[in-house]
Amino acid sequence: MHVAVACLDMTGHVAPLLPIMAELHARGHTVTAFLQDDAKYAKMLRDFGLAEVKIVPVKMPESLLKPSSNAPRPGPLIILSRGGPLAYQTAPLFDAILKYTHAPDLVVADFFTPAAHDAADALGVPSVVVFPNPLSLLPLLAPALRTRRLDPLRTAAASVAEAALARVLLALRNRERSLRGLPPLAEQDLYPCAAMTRPFLVTTAIGFEYPHAVPPLCHFVGQSPPPKYPAPSGELGRWLEEQTLPVVLVAFGTMHVFRQKECRALLESLERLAAEGRAAVLWALPHEQQALLPEGVRASSAVRIEAFVPQFALLQHPKTCAFVSHCGANSVGEALLAQTPIVCCPGMADQPANAARLQSCGCGVLVPGGAGAGGVAAAVCQVLEDRAGFAQRLASMRQMIDEAGGAARAADILEQVVSRGGDQLDGGVRRTPWGRRLLLGAVCGCTAAIALRWHT
Repeated sequence: MHVAVACLDMTGHVAPLLPIMAELHARGHTVTAFLQDDAKYAKMLRDFGLAEVKIVPVKMPESLLKPSSNAPRPGPLIILSRGGPLAYQTAPLFDAILKYTHAPDLVVADFFTPAAHDAADALGVPSVVVFPNPLSLLPLLAPALRTRRLDPLRTAAASVAEAALARVLLALRNRERSLRGLPPLAEQDLYPCAAMTRPFLVTTAIGFEYPHAVPPLCHFVGQSPPPKYPAPSGELGRWLEEQTLPVVLVAFGTMHVFRQKECRALLESLERLAAEGRAAVLWALPHEQQALLPEGVRASSAVRIEAFVPQFALLQHPKTCAFVSHCGANSVGEALLAQTPIVCCPGMADQPANAARLQSCGCGVLVPGGAGAGGVAAAVCQVLEDRAGFAQRLASMRQMIDEAGGAARAADILEQVVSRGGDQLDGGVRRTPWGRRLLLGAVCGCTAAIALRWHT
Protein backbone atom coordinates (compact mmCIF):
# COMPACT_ATOMS: atom_id res chain seq x y z
CA MET A 1 0.00 0.00 0.00
CA HIS A 2 0.99 3.65 -0.36
CA VAL A 3 1.07 5.55 2.94
CA ALA A 4 1.30 9.33 3.15
CA VAL A 5 2.89 10.47 6.42
CA ALA A 6 2.55 14.14 7.35
CA CYS A 7 3.52 16.47 10.16
CA LEU A 8 3.83 20.17 10.93
CA ASP A 9 7.16 21.95 11.33
CA MET A 10 8.24 20.58 14.73
CA THR A 11 11.01 18.00 15.06
CA GLY A 12 9.54 16.70 18.31
CA HIS A 13 6.35 15.81 16.48
CA VAL A 14 8.11 14.21 13.52
CA ALA A 15 10.19 11.90 15.75
CA PRO A 16 7.33 9.56 16.87
CA LEU A 17 6.40 9.02 13.21
CA LEU A 18 9.86 7.74 12.24
CA PRO A 19 9.66 4.21 13.75
CA ILE A 20 6.25 3.68 12.13
CA MET A 21 7.62 4.84 8.77
CA ALA A 22 10.60 2.50 9.16
CA GLU A 23 8.38 -0.51 9.91
CA LEU A 24 6.06 0.20 6.99
CA HIS A 25 9.04 0.65 4.66
CA ALA A 26 10.60 -2.60 5.90
CA ARG A 27 7.36 -4.43 5.07
CA GLY A 28 7.57 -3.26 1.48
CA HIS A 29 4.96 -0.50 1.60
CA THR A 30 5.57 2.79 -0.20
CA VAL A 31 5.97 5.63 2.28
CA THR A 32 5.88 9.29 1.23
CA ALA A 33 6.69 11.92 3.85
CA PHE A 34 5.07 15.36 3.54
CA LEU A 35 7.23 17.62 5.69
CA GLN A 36 8.34 21.22 5.98
CA ASP A 37 10.83 22.28 3.31
CA ASP A 38 13.84 22.13 5.63
CA ALA A 39 17.06 20.09 5.33
CA LYS A 40 16.89 19.04 9.00
CA TYR A 41 14.02 16.65 8.24
CA ALA A 42 15.97 14.91 5.48
CA LYS A 43 18.80 14.49 8.01
CA MET A 44 16.38 13.06 10.60
CA LEU A 45 15.22 10.45 8.11
CA ARG A 46 18.79 9.59 7.08
CA ASP A 47 19.88 9.22 10.73
CA PHE A 48 16.93 6.88 11.28
CA GLY A 49 17.84 4.72 8.28
CA LEU A 50 15.08 6.12 6.06
CA ALA A 51 17.18 7.68 3.30
CA GLU A 52 15.13 5.79 0.66
CA VAL A 53 11.81 7.29 1.80
CA LYS A 54 10.70 10.07 -0.56
CA ILE A 55 10.17 13.46 1.07
CA VAL A 56 7.73 15.91 -0.49
CA PRO A 57 8.87 19.33 0.79
CA VAL A 58 5.97 21.59 1.75
CA LYS A 59 6.37 25.29 2.46
CA MET A 60 4.44 25.86 5.69
CA PRO A 61 4.13 29.06 7.73
CA GLU A 62 6.72 29.80 10.39
CA SER A 63 5.69 28.31 13.73
CA LEU A 64 3.65 30.62 15.92
CA LEU A 65 5.74 29.39 18.85
CA LYS A 66 8.96 30.79 17.38
CA PRO A 67 10.01 34.41 17.89
CA SER A 68 8.43 36.58 15.22
CA SER A 69 10.46 37.27 12.11
CA ASN A 70 10.04 40.10 9.64
CA ALA A 71 7.49 38.04 7.70
CA PRO A 72 3.94 39.35 8.21
CA ARG A 73 1.55 37.16 10.17
CA PRO A 74 -2.24 37.26 10.35
CA GLY A 75 -3.79 38.51 13.57
CA PRO A 76 -5.52 36.25 16.13
CA LEU A 77 -9.03 36.87 14.75
CA ILE A 78 -7.97 35.96 11.23
CA ILE A 79 -6.26 32.79 12.49
CA LEU A 80 -9.41 31.78 14.38
CA SER A 81 -11.54 32.46 11.32
CA ARG A 82 -9.37 29.96 9.42
CA GLY A 83 -9.92 27.27 12.04
CA GLY A 84 -7.31 28.11 14.67
CA PRO A 85 -3.50 27.95 14.99
CA LEU A 86 -3.18 24.34 13.83
CA ALA A 87 -5.26 25.01 10.73
CA TYR A 88 -3.03 28.00 9.94
CA GLN A 89 0.22 26.11 10.55
CA THR A 90 -0.62 23.02 8.46
CA ALA A 91 -2.93 24.34 5.70
CA PRO A 92 -0.43 23.83 2.81
CA LEU A 93 -0.37 20.08 3.53
CA PHE A 94 -3.96 19.77 2.28
CA ASP A 95 -3.15 20.76 -1.30
CA ALA A 96 0.23 19.00 -1.23
CA ILE A 97 -1.35 15.61 -0.46
CA LEU A 98 -4.31 16.12 -2.80
CA LYS A 99 -2.15 17.17 -5.75
CA TYR A 100 0.59 14.59 -5.29
CA THR A 101 1.14 12.35 -8.32
CA HIS A 102 0.19 9.11 -6.55
CA ALA A 103 -2.88 9.14 -4.29
CA PRO A 104 -2.26 7.33 -0.99
CA ASP A 105 -4.25 4.40 0.38
CA LEU A 106 -3.85 5.77 3.90
CA VAL A 107 -2.79 8.99 5.60
CA VAL A 108 -0.89 8.83 8.90
CA ALA A 109 -0.34 12.18 10.56
CA ASP A 110 0.56 13.81 13.83
CA PHE A 111 -2.33 15.04 15.99
CA PHE A 112 -1.29 18.65 15.38
CA THR A 113 -1.76 18.18 11.62
CA PRO A 114 -5.50 18.46 10.88
CA ALA A 115 -5.01 19.51 7.24
CA ALA A 116 -3.57 16.07 6.44
CA HIS A 117 -6.62 14.31 7.88
CA ASP A 118 -8.90 16.59 5.88
CA ALA A 119 -6.93 15.68 2.76
CA ALA A 120 -7.61 12.00 3.48
CA ASP A 121 -11.33 12.71 3.81
CA ALA A 122 -11.30 14.67 0.54
CA LEU A 123 -9.60 11.71 -1.20
CA GLY A 124 -11.96 9.19 0.40
CA VAL A 125 -9.18 7.25 2.15
CA PRO A 126 -8.82 6.49 5.87
CA SER A 127 -6.50 8.44 8.14
CA VAL A 128 -4.94 7.55 11.47
CA VAL A 129 -3.73 10.02 14.10
CA VAL A 130 -0.44 9.54 15.97
CA PHE A 131 -0.63 10.90 19.53
CA PRO A 132 2.61 10.89 21.63
CA ASN A 133 1.31 12.46 24.85
CA PRO A 134 -0.32 11.09 28.01
CA LEU A 135 -4.11 11.32 28.20
CA SER A 136 -3.93 14.12 30.73
CA LEU A 137 -7.61 14.90 31.19
CA LEU A 138 -8.90 11.39 31.92
CA PRO A 139 -7.54 10.77 35.44
CA LEU A 140 -5.89 14.02 36.52
CA LEU A 141 -4.09 12.56 39.54
CA ALA A 142 -1.81 9.59 40.06
CA PRO A 143 -3.66 6.64 41.68
CA ALA A 144 -1.69 7.08 44.94
CA LEU A 145 -2.89 10.70 45.24
CA ARG A 146 -6.59 10.01 44.71
CA THR A 147 -9.03 10.10 47.62
CA ARG A 148 -12.37 8.35 47.82
CA ARG A 149 -14.15 11.45 49.11
CA LEU A 150 -12.93 13.83 46.41
CA ASP A 151 -12.92 11.44 43.45
CA PRO A 152 -16.52 12.20 42.38
CA LEU A 153 -15.82 15.95 42.41
CA ARG A 154 -12.53 15.52 40.54
CA THR A 155 -14.13 13.23 37.96
CA ALA A 156 -17.04 15.59 37.41
CA ALA A 157 -14.74 18.60 37.00
CA ALA A 158 -12.52 16.72 34.53
CA SER A 159 -15.57 15.56 32.58
CA VAL A 160 -16.98 19.08 32.23
CA ALA A 161 -13.56 20.54 31.33
CA GLU A 162 -12.97 17.86 28.68
CA ALA A 163 -16.44 18.37 27.21
CA ALA A 164 -15.92 22.14 26.98
CA LEU A 165 -12.48 21.74 25.36
CA ALA A 166 -13.83 19.18 22.88
CA ARG A 167 -16.56 21.53 21.72
CA VAL A 168 -14.17 24.43 21.22
CA LEU A 169 -11.85 22.22 19.17
CA LEU A 170 -14.76 20.74 17.23
CA ALA A 171 -16.00 24.23 16.30
CA LEU A 172 -12.52 25.21 15.07
CA ARG A 173 -12.09 21.97 13.12
CA ASN A 174 -15.48 22.32 11.43
CA ARG A 175 -14.70 25.91 10.53
CA GLU A 176 -11.49 24.70 8.87
CA ARG A 177 -13.38 21.94 7.05
CA SER A 178 -16.13 24.27 5.86
CA LEU A 179 -13.50 26.38 4.06
CA ARG A 180 -12.47 23.21 2.21
CA GLY A 181 -16.01 22.18 1.34
CA LEU A 182 -15.88 19.11 3.61
CA PRO A 183 -18.79 17.91 5.77
CA PRO A 184 -18.62 18.68 9.50
CA LEU A 185 -17.10 16.22 11.96
CA ALA A 186 -19.24 14.66 14.66
CA GLU A 187 -16.31 14.78 17.10
CA GLN A 188 -12.98 16.59 17.31
CA ASP A 189 -10.00 14.55 16.07
CA LEU A 190 -7.11 16.28 17.88
CA TYR A 191 -6.97 14.07 20.98
CA PRO A 192 -8.40 10.67 21.99
CA CYS A 193 -11.79 10.62 23.69
CA ALA A 194 -14.61 8.13 24.29
CA ALA A 195 -16.56 9.36 21.24
CA MET A 196 -13.58 9.49 18.87
CA THR A 197 -14.28 8.68 15.21
CA ARG A 198 -10.72 8.31 13.94
CA PRO A 199 -8.25 5.62 15.04
CA PHE A 200 -5.42 6.93 17.22
CA LEU A 201 -2.01 5.35 17.72
CA VAL A 202 -0.79 6.48 21.15
CA THR A 203 2.97 6.06 21.47
CA THR A 204 2.93 5.57 25.24
CA ALA A 205 2.04 2.38 27.12
CA ILE A 206 -0.28 1.41 29.93
CA GLY A 207 2.02 1.26 32.93
CA PHE A 208 3.45 4.67 32.19
CA GLU A 209 -0.07 5.89 31.42
CA TYR A 210 -2.51 5.69 34.33
CA PRO A 211 -4.86 2.70 33.99
CA HIS A 212 -8.30 3.64 32.67
CA ALA A 213 -10.99 2.48 30.30
CA VAL A 214 -9.52 2.75 26.80
CA PRO A 215 -11.76 4.31 24.09
CA PRO A 216 -12.67 1.94 21.23
CA LEU A 217 -10.36 3.40 18.58
CA CYS A 218 -7.46 4.27 20.92
CA HIS A 219 -4.46 1.93 20.52
CA PHE A 220 -1.54 2.16 22.97
CA VAL A 221 1.48 0.90 21.02
CA GLY A 222 4.33 2.24 23.17
CA GLN A 223 7.61 3.83 22.17
CA SER A 224 9.98 2.23 19.68
CA PRO A 225 13.80 2.41 19.74
CA PRO A 226 15.55 3.75 16.65
CA PRO A 227 17.10 1.04 14.46
CA LYS A 228 20.28 3.13 14.24
CA TYR A 229 21.61 6.22 15.97
CA PRO A 230 24.90 8.15 16.03
CA ALA A 231 27.37 7.30 18.78
CA PRO A 232 29.41 9.82 20.80
CA SER A 233 32.62 10.55 18.92
CA GLY A 234 35.59 12.90 18.87
CA GLU A 235 36.35 14.87 22.04
CA LEU A 236 32.96 14.02 23.56
CA GLY A 237 33.53 10.30 23.05
CA ARG A 238 36.99 10.50 24.64
CA TRP A 239 35.63 12.54 27.59
CA LEU A 240 32.92 9.95 28.18
CA GLU A 241 35.36 7.03 28.20
CA GLU A 242 37.68 8.86 30.64
CA GLN A 243 35.01 9.33 33.31
CA THR A 244 35.34 7.29 36.49
CA LEU A 245 32.23 8.81 38.09
CA PRO A 246 28.65 8.10 37.00
CA VAL A 247 27.57 10.54 34.28
CA VAL A 248 24.53 12.81 34.54
CA LEU A 249 23.12 13.99 31.20
CA VAL A 250 21.23 17.31 31.17
CA ALA A 251 19.11 18.27 28.15
CA PHE A 252 15.94 20.34 27.82
CA GLY A 253 15.11 19.84 24.16
CA THR A 254 14.99 22.30 21.28
CA MET A 255 11.88 24.23 22.36
CA HIS A 256 12.81 25.11 25.95
CA VAL A 257 14.02 28.68 26.39
CA PHE A 258 15.90 29.33 29.62
CA ARG A 259 15.70 32.57 31.55
CA GLN A 260 19.06 33.80 32.80
CA LYS A 261 18.21 33.28 36.48
CA GLU A 262 16.96 29.74 35.83
CA CYS A 263 19.98 28.89 33.66
CA ARG A 264 22.51 30.06 36.23
CA ALA A 265 20.69 28.37 39.12
CA LEU A 266 20.78 25.08 37.22
CA LEU A 267 24.50 25.53 36.50
CA GLU A 268 25.13 26.10 40.22
CA SER A 269 23.34 22.86 41.11
CA LEU A 270 25.22 20.91 38.48
CA GLU A 271 28.60 22.35 39.53
CA ARG A 272 27.85 21.35 43.11
CA LEU A 273 27.31 17.75 41.99
CA ALA A 274 30.63 17.74 40.15
CA ALA A 275 32.56 19.54 42.91
CA GLU A 276 31.36 17.06 45.55
CA GLY A 277 32.52 14.15 43.40
CA ARG A 278 29.01 12.75 43.05
CA ALA A 279 28.91 12.64 39.27
CA ALA A 280 30.39 13.90 36.03
CA VAL A 281 27.92 16.25 34.33
CA LEU A 282 27.28 16.77 30.62
CA TRP A 283 24.87 19.57 29.68
CA ALA A 284 23.46 19.94 26.17
CA LEU A 285 22.70 23.66 25.86
CA PRO A 286 22.15 25.43 22.49
CA HIS A 287 24.77 28.00 21.49
CA GLU A 288 22.40 30.97 21.73
CA GLN A 289 21.41 30.06 25.30
CA GLN A 290 25.00 29.57 26.46
CA ALA A 291 25.19 33.38 26.40
CA LEU A 292 23.02 33.35 29.54
CA LEU A 293 25.87 31.80 31.54
CA PRO A 294 28.69 33.82 33.13
CA GLU A 295 31.45 34.72 30.69
CA GLY A 296 34.15 32.08 30.36
CA VAL A 297 32.15 29.43 32.21
CA ARG A 298 32.78 26.78 29.54
CA ALA A 299 36.50 26.91 30.24
CA SER A 300 36.30 27.07 34.04
CA SER A 301 33.26 24.99 34.97
CA ALA A 302 33.43 21.38 36.13
CA VAL A 303 30.33 20.82 33.99
CA ARG A 304 30.95 19.89 30.34
CA ILE A 305 28.70 22.02 28.10
CA GLU A 306 27.94 21.04 24.50
CA ALA A 307 25.62 22.65 21.97
CA PHE A 308 24.44 19.24 20.73
CA VAL A 309 24.87 15.64 21.87
CA PRO A 310 23.61 12.29 20.49
CA GLN A 311 21.00 11.97 23.23
CA PHE A 312 19.76 8.40 22.78
CA ALA A 313 23.29 7.00 22.51
CA LEU A 314 24.26 8.78 25.73
CA LEU A 315 21.16 7.56 27.54
CA GLN A 316 22.07 4.02 26.44
CA HIS A 317 25.66 4.35 27.65
CA PRO A 318 26.41 2.25 30.77
CA LYS A 319 28.10 5.21 32.51
CA THR A 320 24.98 7.41 32.30
CA CYS A 321 23.15 7.18 35.64
CA ALA A 322 20.54 9.94 35.41
CA PHE A 323 18.88 12.28 32.93
CA VAL A 324 17.89 15.81 33.99
CA SER A 325 15.08 16.69 31.59
CA HIS A 326 12.17 19.01 30.83
CA CYS A 327 10.11 15.81 30.29
CA GLY A 328 9.12 16.32 26.68
CA ALA A 329 7.47 13.27 25.12
CA ASN A 330 10.47 12.20 23.00
CA SER A 331 12.99 12.65 25.82
CA VAL A 332 10.82 10.64 28.20
CA GLY A 333 10.35 7.89 25.63
CA GLU A 334 14.08 7.64 24.92
CA ALA A 335 14.93 7.54 28.64
CA LEU A 336 12.40 4.79 29.34
CA LEU A 337 13.67 2.73 26.40
CA ALA A 338 17.26 3.22 27.64
CA GLN A 339 16.15 2.48 31.25
CA THR A 340 17.72 5.68 32.56
CA PRO A 341 16.13 7.42 35.59
CA ILE A 342 14.77 10.92 34.93
CA VAL A 343 15.14 13.98 37.14
CA CYS A 344 11.99 15.86 36.16
CA CYS A 345 11.98 19.64 35.64
CA PRO A 346 8.75 20.08 33.64
CA GLY A 347 7.72 23.33 32.03
CA MET A 348 4.71 23.52 29.72
CA ALA A 349 2.23 21.52 27.64
CA ASP A 350 2.45 17.74 28.25
CA GLN A 351 5.60 18.00 30.39
CA PRO A 352 3.91 18.21 33.86
CA ALA A 353 1.73 15.21 32.96
CA ASN A 354 4.78 13.23 31.83
CA ALA A 355 6.64 14.14 35.03
CA ALA A 356 3.70 13.14 37.24
CA ARG A 357 3.51 9.75 35.55
CA LEU A 358 7.26 9.18 35.87
CA GLN A 359 7.06 9.93 39.57
CA SER A 360 3.98 7.71 39.95
CA CYS A 361 5.62 4.66 38.32
CA GLY A 362 8.88 5.17 40.21
CA CYS A 363 11.00 5.92 37.14
CA GLY A 364 11.69 9.56 37.94
CA VAL A 365 12.10 12.18 40.68
CA LEU A 366 10.21 15.45 40.46
CA VAL A 367 12.22 18.58 41.28
CA PRO A 368 10.01 20.99 43.31
CA GLY A 369 9.94 24.35 41.57
CA GLY A 370 11.78 23.09 38.48
CA ALA A 371 15.30 23.65 37.20
CA GLY A 372 15.67 27.15 38.62
CA ALA A 373 14.71 26.31 42.21
CA GLY A 374 18.03 24.75 43.24
CA GLY A 375 16.74 21.22 43.85
CA VAL A 376 18.34 19.40 40.94
CA ALA A 377 21.44 18.27 42.86
CA ALA A 378 19.34 16.77 45.68
CA ALA A 379 17.12 14.97 43.16
CA VAL A 380 20.14 13.50 41.36
CA CYS A 381 21.54 12.32 44.70
CA GLN A 382 18.20 10.64 45.42
CA VAL A 383 18.59 8.69 42.18
CA LEU A 384 22.20 7.79 42.94
CA GLU A 385 21.24 6.46 46.38
CA ASP A 386 18.62 4.10 44.93
CA ARG A 387 20.18 2.96 41.66
CA ALA A 388 19.14 -0.67 42.19
CA GLY A 389 15.51 0.30 42.85
CA PHE A 390 15.33 2.54 39.80
CA ALA A 391 16.95 -0.17 37.66
CA GLN A 392 14.31 -2.68 38.74
CA ARG A 393 11.36 -0.34 38.11
CA LEU A 394 12.75 0.82 34.76
CA ALA A 395 13.27 -2.78 33.63
CA SER A 396 9.64 -3.50 34.46
CA MET A 397 8.55 -0.39 32.55
CA ARG A 398 10.64 -1.39 29.53
CA GLN A 399 8.95 -4.80 29.56
CA MET A 400 5.50 -3.15 29.50
CA ILE A 401 6.57 -0.89 26.64
CA ASP A 402 7.85 -3.88 24.67
CA GLU A 403 4.59 -5.77 25.30
CA ALA A 404 2.63 -2.85 23.79
CA GLY A 405 4.12 -3.85 20.45
CA GLY A 406 5.76 -0.62 19.27
CA ALA A 407 6.04 0.17 15.58
CA ALA A 408 5.31 -3.45 14.57
CA ARG A 409 1.89 -3.35 16.22
CA ALA A 410 1.28 0.13 14.82
CA ALA A 411 1.95 -1.18 11.31
CA ASP A 412 -0.38 -4.15 11.92
CA ILE A 413 -3.16 -1.73 12.87
CA LEU A 414 -2.52 0.47 9.83
CA GLU A 415 -2.68 -2.54 7.51
CA GLN A 416 -5.98 -3.58 9.11
CA VAL A 417 -7.40 -0.07 8.69
CA VAL A 418 -6.71 -0.20 4.94
CA SER A 419 -7.92 -3.77 4.46
CA ARG A 420 -11.21 -3.12 6.28
CA GLY A 421 -12.03 0.08 4.41
CA GLY A 422 -13.66 3.14 5.97
CA ASP A 423 -16.18 1.40 8.23
CA GLN A 424 -13.74 1.28 11.11
CA LEU A 425 -13.76 5.08 11.39
CA ASP A 426 -16.81 5.08 13.67
CA GLY A 427 -16.19 3.86 17.21
CA GLY A 428 -19.90 3.47 17.88
CA VAL A 429 -19.84 5.69 20.98
CA ARG A 430 -21.70 9.00 21.18
CA ARG A 431 -20.79 11.89 23.44
CA THR A 432 -23.22 12.77 26.21
CA PRO A 433 -25.17 15.92 25.25
CA TRP A 434 -23.70 19.12 26.68
CA GLY A 435 -26.64 19.95 28.92
CA ARG A 436 -26.71 16.47 30.39
CA ARG A 437 -22.95 16.58 30.98
CA LEU A 438 -23.28 19.84 32.94
CA LEU A 439 -26.19 18.45 34.95
CA LEU A 440 -24.26 15.28 35.72
CA GLY A 441 -21.25 17.32 36.80
CA ALA A 442 -23.36 19.48 39.09
CA VAL A 443 -25.02 16.44 40.69
CA CYS A 444 -21.67 14.71 41.27
CA GLY A 445 -20.16 17.88 42.70
CA CYS A 446 -23.05 18.45 45.11
CA THR A 447 -22.98 14.81 46.17
CA ALA A 448 -19.25 14.97 46.86
CA ALA A 449 -19.63 18.20 48.85
CA ILE A 450 -22.46 16.72 50.96
CA ALA A 451 -20.50 13.52 51.57
CA LEU A 452 -17.41 15.48 52.61
CA ARG A 453 -19.40 17.68 54.99
CA TRP A 454 -21.15 14.66 56.51
CA HIS A 455 -17.86 12.83 56.99
CA THR A 456 -16.22 15.79 58.77
